[in-house]
Amino acid sequence: MTKKISFIINGQVEIFPEGDDLVQSINFGDNSVYLPILNDSHVKNIIDCNGNNELRLHNIVNFLYTVGQRWKNEEYSRRRTYIRDLKKYMGYSEEMAKLEANWISMILCSKGGLYDVVENELGSRHIMDEWLPQDESYVR
Repeated sequence: MTKKISFIINGQVEIFPEGDDLVQSINFGDNSVYLPILNDSHVKNIIDCNGNNELRLHNIVNFLYTVGQRWKNEEYSRRRTYIRDLKKYMGYSEEMAKLEANWISMILCSKGGLYDVVENELGSRHIMDEWLPQDESYVR
């Protein structure tokens, strides 16, 4: 089985490149996953995105919480696809693949845990919402 995974940049699906030199392949036995190689035009599209986005951290955490609630449902189509692909490409057993999907839902459904991840990775949970002193300047 072969899977091609395109980039989604700023909400738009990028056209999958045709040339072999623009694609990276990963093989798992008889199965292959093809990924495009990040190039200058992709980076330009990311940088040119609207930098004045007024999205707040609590909006992002609420969105991820909603996604986690969906992942709790064993009939959620993306969860089923994820479990199927873990078994097929990574050789997971049914139980192990379900446990992995349960971990995703558990992590995403913990709002406090998501805030803690932001604090640990970025240094403050307020980093996205307000200007913070860093050495001799304020950053956001």
